[in-house]
Amino acid sequence: MFSSVQTKNFRKLTDHTFSFVAGMNAIRGLNEHGKSTLFEAMAYAMFGVDALREPLADVVTWGEKESTLKVVLRLNVNTNQIEIRRGKSGAEIEVDGKLVATGQKEVTRFVEGLLGTAPKVAAKLMLANQASLRGALSEGPTATAQLIEQLSNFALIDEIILLVQEKLPSGSAVAAEERVKSLAARLDTEKPGELDLKAHEAELRDVQEALVKEDAEQLEASKELPAAKAAADAARALAKQLEGAQAKAAGTREGITRTEGALARLNLVCSVTPEALEGLRQGVKAANSYEDAAKAYRAMTALPAPEQEWEGSRESFDEALNTAKAGSLATSQKLAGLDVRKAEVSGRLIMETSCAFCGKDLKDVPEVSQLNNNLALELEIIYEERQLLAAAHANLNEEIQAYAAIERADRAVREVFAKHHLFMRMEEGTVPPKLVWTGPDLGVAAPVGALQALRAAETEVQRAAQEQGKHASLIAELARLQGELLQAEQVVKDLAPKVKADRSGGLETDLLTKIQYHKTRALELNAQVSQLNQIMASARQMHQYKVAGYARIVSDHTEALHTLEELQLNNVLLKKLRAARPKVADKLWGTVLSTVSYYFSAIRGVQSVVTRDDSGFRVDGKPVPGLSGSTLDALGLAIRIALTKTFLPNNDFLILDEPAAACDDERESNMLGVITTAGFDQVLLVTHSALADAFAEQVVTL
Repeated sequence: MFSSVQTKNFRKLTDHTFSFVAGMNAIRGLNEHGKSTLFEAMAYAMFGVDALREPLADVVTWGEKESTLKVVLRLNVNTNQIEIRRGKSGAEIEVDGKLVATGQKEVTRFVEGLLGTAPKVAAKLMLANQASLRGALSEGPTATAQLIEQLSNFALIDEIILLVQEKLPSGSAVAAEERVKSLAARLDTEKPGELDLKAHEAELRDVQEALVKEDAEQLEASKELPAAKAAADAARALAKQLEGAQAKAAGTREGITRTEGALARLNLVCSVTPEALEGLRQGVKAANSYEDAAKAYRAMTALPAPEQEWEGSRESFDEALNTAKAGSLATSQKLAGLDVRKAEVSGRLIMETSCAFCGKDLKDVPEVSQLNNNLALELEIIYEERQLLAAAHANLNEEIQAYAAIERADRAVREVFAKHHLFMRMEEGTVPPKLVWTGPDLGVAAPVGALQALRAAETEVQRAAQEQGKHASLIAELARLQGELLQAEQVVKDLAPKVKADRSGGLETDLLTKIQYHKTRALELNAQVSQLNQIMASARQMHQYKVAGYARIVSDHTEALHTLEELQLNNVLLKKLRAARPKVADKLWGTVLSTVSYYFSAIRGVQSVVTRDDSGFRVDGKPVPGLSGSTLDALGLAIRIALTKTFLPNNDFLILDEPAAACDDERESNMLGVITTAGFDQVLLVTHSALADAFAEQVVTL
């Protein structure tokens, strides 16, 4: 059962959270406000991008990055609290606060095991909109039968037959016998000989000895390199030190020039006194107090006058509201009970004209006529009782709507008072209560321009303070730069003669050239070693390939003998499976069609029998394409409930998108009654109709 869903940048649902309760949740909203998007987001959380109508890049809210899309879905399964989080960057799922799976595919597989169904089945049963089933009915017998057989898994026997044909040997034994003879002949002609690599191994030893000699020469030169490198590094460091000192002296001269120019441009002027600043701050405080009172008065006067008021305390109002809600719930439950009773009585009617067992004609049997007459009389009594209950239920709902309007007005008044209570008082005694203004007289003009004058003065004072600080800082900086310039010029004077006299580095260059030569020669020898090893590896691989090929011939010969023995047994198995398929299909079709007939009759309000033949589905013997739109909706919903209850008995929720779009009030009421009594712990229903509010435990408005 779903508890909540949280979306971030998922189509129109940019930052939304929806909570659901047990029972029916009616989801209401204008067109293109995200009702179907809400279901798509839930399907994406459970099954990933395979559940989307478009690529993820087209699903993210326009103008937002694909990485910001995220959906968090929370469910209660048995006693476990489950949270699924999915987005572009990854997916993860927690059970009772513990992480149990991460990754897109891993989370999808976990959800499949949790719900007991694959994404394709869930898309047809738990998450499909009603129009998809109705559309299948309108497409003709082939499409409808394929839909039912796919969801009912009628094709399981065909898949088993196909798997037997693909995975097990079957068919004529002539080809198998010829294969056994051919493999037996190859056993004598394709046996491999011994492998000889002595010449290649001798050449490899010679190359490896030459490689050892080159490595020794390179090591000897490398031992002499550190001393030569140290002398060259010292010479380069001294030259770099001189270059740094010269650059520092030049930079210091430029800094002295800039600092002297900045001191010449600095101006210290300020015309605002501290007393003038304090006066301006007092003016700003008075202006802010006046503005707060004006906001409070505008909020109070903006409250709309309530259409109705409750004369009495809040406690008496809550008691009256709870009484009306309890009455509405009681009548709703009674209506649902009458619908179940009507379905049971309708199911007891004997519509057959002959006995299914003995073939006896039942049209003139008195007991059958008497039983049908009694049941018809009982159905009339149930109908009259339901009419009275429906009228009472409608009156209670109107009363609840009036109470809801008073409660909204009460909430608005209390919110304004809570925010602006310093300027008004609240008088209880009615719902909503009355607000009385206690703030200042707003007819007196508020101070004008105080804040702008204060900001201008503070800016001038800050500028003067900053310039004074800059002046002192520039004097200190000028003195520091002059000292650094003297030091840098002295370092240049000391280092210049030493750098000119040093000429180290020639020995290091010679040693590096010698080391590079031996490295190049070693690379050439290593290439020869690799080439020889590759030649021998190829020879070994070819020999192994021949040995393995011969082993495969031996294995194939044994397998061919075994396959020949299995052919007859598998052919008998295929024959029996093909004979069993019609019997299993008839049994499954009988179960599905009887369940569909039960729910369809309850929604339609008339006892109806759903059958099928070679031309497609029939209702009371008539083809489905001739039915009205509302009847097709009723049949589609009946099929969906029947398949879910039959093939997913552990599923405790149902998601419906406008199932009664083409129905009148009576048929929609029947449909809602069937949905609430079908045995699902939770139903999420998208609808534009207000009838669903009477059946719903919660109304979610988008």
